[in-house]
Amino acid sequence: MPVGSASRWLIGTVLGLGLGLGLVLWKVKPTYDLAYFLPVPVTEQEAVLVERLGQGAGARLIFIEISALPGADAVGQSARVRDVLSRSPLFLRVENGQREISTDSIPASIWRWRYLLADVDWTSEGLRAALTERVSDLATFGGPEMSRLISRDPVWAAPRSLEGLQFGGAENSPRWSDGESRAFLVAETVAPPLDIAGQQDAIKQVRQAYRDVSGREEGMELYGVGVYGARVQELIQRESQVLGLLATLAVLIIVALAYRSLRLTLLSVIPLAAGVLGGLIAASLVFGQIHGITIAFGATLIGVVDDYPMHLFSHARHLAPREGVRVLLRTLLTSAGTTIVAYAALVASGSRGLAQLGVFSLTGIVCAMAVTCWVLPNLMKSRPGVPQDPKLQEFSLSARVWLPLLAATTAFVATNGGVQWNDNLGSVTPLPSYLLARDQEMRERFGAPDVRYLISISADSLESALERTEGLDRQLEGARDRSLLRSWSAVTRLLPSKATQQRRRAAIPPPDELSQRLLEAGQELPFRPGAFEPFAADVEEARGLAMLGATDLADGFLADFVSSHLSQSGGRWRSVVFLAGLTSPAELADWLQAQAPGAELVDLKAASESLVRGYRVRLMTILAGATVLIAVLVVWSTGSLGRFLWSAGTVAASVAFTLAAVSWLDGAVSLFHMVSLVLVAGLGMDYCLFYSRPGVSRSEFLDTRHAIIAGAASTAGAFAILGTSSIPLLSSIGTTVAIGTFTMFVAARAGCRALGPPRAHNSRPEVRQ
Repeated sequence: MPVGSASRWLIGTVLGLGLGLGLVLWKVKPTYDLAYFLPVPVTEQEAVLVERLGQGAGARLIFIEISALPGADAVGQSARVRDVLSRSPLFLRVENGQREISTDSIPASIWRWRYLLADVDWTSEGLRAALTERVSDLATFGGPEMSRLISRDPVWAAPRSLEGLQFGGAENSPRWSDGESRAFLVAETVAPPLDIAGQQDAIKQVRQAYRDVSGREEGMELYGVGVYGARVQELIQRESQVLGLLATLAVLIIVALAYRSLRLTLLSVIPLAAGVLGGLIAASLVFGQIHGITIAFGATLIGVVDDYPMHLFSHARHLAPREGVRVLLRTLLTSAGTTIVAYAALVASGSRGLAQLGVFSLTGIVCAMAVTCWVLPNLMKSRPGVPQDPKLQEFSLSARVWLPLLAATTAFVATNGGVQWNDNLGSVTPLPSYLLARDQEMRERFGAPDVRYLISISADSLESALERTEGLDRQLEGARDRSLLRSWSAVTRLLPSKATQQRRRAAIPPPDELSQRLLEAGQELPFRPGAFEPFAADVEEARGLAMLGATDLADGFLADFVSSHLSQSGGRWRSVVFLAGLTSPAELADWLQAQAPGAELVDLKAASESLVRGYRVRLMTILAGATVLIAVLVVWSTGSLGRFLWSAGTVAASVAFTLAAVSWLDGAVSLFHMVSLVLVAGLGMDYCLFYSRPGVSRSEFLDTRHAIIAGAASTAGAFAILGTSSIPLLSSIGTTVAIGTFTMFVAARAGCRALGPPRAHNSRPEVRQ
């Protein structure tokens, strides 16, 4: 090919990749929510699990721990940090235990509907008891703000309604400090926990406020769902960049060592880049966003698609590039087809994250294969290199290796009680266990809800859901009396049913009757005449108020409280009651079944394990169907049932050995090990297809062996690098594929033993000019 033509091809290819990169940078919207990899729920409990992830009560909370230096006042620092953060638009509320009770500190919705939110004893005796308590409050707190609040709400309806929404509640006063050396704050962010950018801004604001107050960086720790989400994102971003770079360098080094050509090393980057860019573009167009795990997974694609240019480069030692494509095309297409079928199974698996990995990978394989077959030959030199003369003759296929391998694996699995499955979704998180334990300690300190157990109520209408929740709310008092739990949080504390609001409004006495009862209640108490005229006016207004609805609670932490407890899906409403201080889940479940049949105790951990188990069965069923398609492709490519059986046996034995190896190393096999085995099988079939090509000459086999050695080394190297990740999902994939690739290569290679020379009609010249 003339040099000018090759240059034009090169320029066009580089421009195309550049345009693709620009499209990726413009279109891609990364997400880092690990729930993206959850399967589709099937049961009611699984639906509650998926629905509640990132939306539960307390999900927006940031727990702030301040440890003062000797001589410093941590409590004073916490107060100043609270003052700074309270003025920030990034937070709904900030508390440090020093609550200021005033009309201005009570949300407008609670203040307006306060007499429909709380039960009030409107009798003379009830009003007198309330006024007596207010005398005590004035003596304790005093001040014009307290006086103004009492004059408008002497029955304390608004503070009691708000108290049920505070951290810890009325019956669980949190410990906000340990002397002067350590103090705590709880901040609720405007941004939901899955809005990582918003969470990062809030975290920066907290750290800046602490620096301004204390003048130092150290001495403060943050905990919470949003904090961990931001930390996971930073970890994925950092590792995807570092691991991707290291994997690329490893592959390029192996290519350089295998072919000793700078030109071929640089050309090998083109199909790799096309594969990664094509995969990212396809995934972003299909899903609208790209998960950070998918971006990190792009590094592993390098270890898969590099086999294609390596086969072309190795055979170019004896064949012109175009002739090499013609000779290898059938096997290359079959090899790519088997891997595409395996990844297509992930697309149909029912998990958005795994489906995205499937779309990304199969598109990348198609792009890399197309570039290898139709672009690279135009960029390579037209003359083949000088053939080597290794001392190896032709080969035949032997089952002597994989049969013992399969037998040994079976014995290992049998003696270890079978394969142990890891269905714990918690193993996906890259956060250290001590950090999660500390988060649980903070939640217990401040009475935040249990992150594992909750009660779910489902109904056909919103009103029915609220009425059933109110019934459960009353019944749970009996469970508390039996010490089954300490406290709970229900949406009806803020959004009562219409029936309850109507009952409370009907109980409000007329103005004249209220005035008479106030007069009787205030006798011999130190309140001046007319002190409660604002109260009487507000009560009369409450008699004419419309019922409080969810749309009246659309702002601030009140809206977050409602949305975390109440949801609608598929025409049904679900009310969730969050629990704290649960002592015996089994006893509470039995108690609910007897006392509140419509309420169900949901164990989110058990639901997650059920979700993973069901998904694993579904995935294995889909892969069984994919295996049939792969078998058809292999038989078509090899044209021999015997060669197919050898390939299938080699792949099966190697996959089984890899499964046993990762089970031994990690103690159990997770969902992501299973996904990795799909890739191992695809790669292994690639090796077997090329080793089992019928009617090849000695030079062709040597070229094939050279390409497979280089490809296996680069694949194992890239995935071994991924296996060093601190993100369990990526580490599981990397370790599994690295072990599987090495095992598959050894089994396939050892299964080819020396035999006599090829038949004459299958041989061809060593070198084509």
